[in-house]
Amino acid sequence: MIRKKVLVMLLAVACIIGAVGSAGAVSSYVTSFSSTYPGSATASFSCSICHSNTPTRNSYGTAYANAGHNFNTIEAQDSDGDGATNITEINAGTNPGDPGSKPPPAPAACTGYTYSAWSTCGSNGQQTRTVLSYTPAGCAGTPSTPPVLSQACTPPPVACTGYSYSAWSACGSNGQQTRTVLSNTPAGCAGTPSTPPVLSQACSTGPVACTGYSYSAWSACGSNGQQTRTVLSNTPAGCTGAPLTAPVLTQVCSPGTGACTGYTYSKWSACGADGQQTRTVVDKTPTGCKGKPSTQAKLTRACTPPSLACKAYKYTTWTTCNPNTSEQTRAVLNNLPAGCSGKPSKPAKLTKACIPPTPPIPPTPPTTDGTTLYMQRCSACHGSIERSQVRGATAAAIKSAISGFSQMNFLSSLTDAQIQAIANALVTTTPPPPPPPPSGGPHPDGWLNQHPAFVDRNGTSSCTACHGQDLQGAIGPSCYSCHSDGGD
Repeated sequence: MIRKKVLVMLLAVACIIGAVGSAGAVSSYVTSFSSTYPGSATASFSCSICHSNTPTRNSYGTAYANAGHNFNTIEAQDSDGDGATNITEINAGTNPGDPGSKPPPAPAACTGYTYSAWSTCGSNGQQTRTVLSYTPAGCAGTPSTPPVLSQACTPPPVACTGYSYSAWSACGSNGQQTRTVLSNTPAGCAGTPSTPPVLSQACSTGPVACTGYSYSAWSACGSNGQQTRTVLSNTPAGCTGAPLTAPVLTQVCSPGTGACTGYTYSKWSACGADGQQTRTVVDKTPTGCKGKPSTQAKLTRACTPPSLACKAYKYTTWTTCNPNTSEQTRAVLNNLPAGCSGKPSKPAKLTKACIPPTPPIPPTPPTTDGTTLYMQRCSACHGSIERSQVRGATAAAIKSAISGFSQMNFLSSLTDAQIQAIANALVTTTPPPPPPPPSGGPHPDGWLNQHPAFVDRNGTSSCTACHGQDLQGAIGPSCYSCHSDGGD
């Protein structure tokens, strides 16, 4: 590290000496580079980082000068055009101003594996291998697909080495007893044992010492590659004593060569409300067998469900609210769940408070008082009944106006009796003495001072209902009886 610092300092001094009087590299720039990128091997290029030959700048030195002598702002550029950014070259220790100095290419992504050889086929019908390395050589990362480390195989057959015999026959008068070969051993083996079977032996009709055993059939081959049997009796029949050799009760076998004959099950489920229990098949037996058993799996059975305690109630619907008690009631139909026994711990809720519905208010019969009807429906446009412009109008004239003028259509709900009552009121009501002119003319009280502002805001369209389309008079008088044609 000390030698490197000394070298950098010497090269910086050389750059300064070579650049005196020119715009070339300055020792402070080399120092600034080392400070900006401490530990970068690019610093060892010293002046040649920025100069092709002093004082001529290379492409990186030009970019540095144009950036106001700020290394950070040109990191993303590729000043020498060699395909690697300036910061990539600085991190890799190559020269960002020399296209001949660039980082080595990135390694290819790993896409596969090299494996060891497959193992020999096991008794479980599987062989395995291990991953030695990724491919292609020198790649980076992990392949996207997992390695294949096992495959199915056919185990080689086991050679037959012995026999399974029947029991010895009774001792014959010739002093011999016999037996037959039931099968070769181990079970499922191939070929013939190298030694011939022993099918006869000398015997005595008197007490004979036991020399061998009579066995049960071999069990199915277990997943551990073993099968077993038990001693049924000593041989020859009727012998005495124990044989000198121990019985052979186990032997090696190849699992999975026998047909499946049954099932192993999960535990029975709890008894359901329907009186049934269920279970599932966990595996077939014997272990490692092939094919499907000839009998169907028994997955259900009848049972007696336990008695369920009653926990709740099933009710009738609530009655309507009683206006006298402000309560609703209901009754219990039965306890829940269905078929339960006992009584729920909580009492049944058979009443609840309610708000009785408010009895409907009978509608007010429509008034037939003509004066009241006029003040409610007509006075807004025609003024008080005493000064009404339509005094003396008949029921027929009123009905014609209601249907003929859109502004009066809202009065179409009036009955014939109500219209007649209004007409009667317009005839029988005594008008007050006329005011001294021009205190308002034919307009309602107060209208004289109000209607100019109304006309200014809305125009005269709302006046035509009473005063006619040309304002010369209709139901109401002509507007020009008070106004000139100029509208003043």
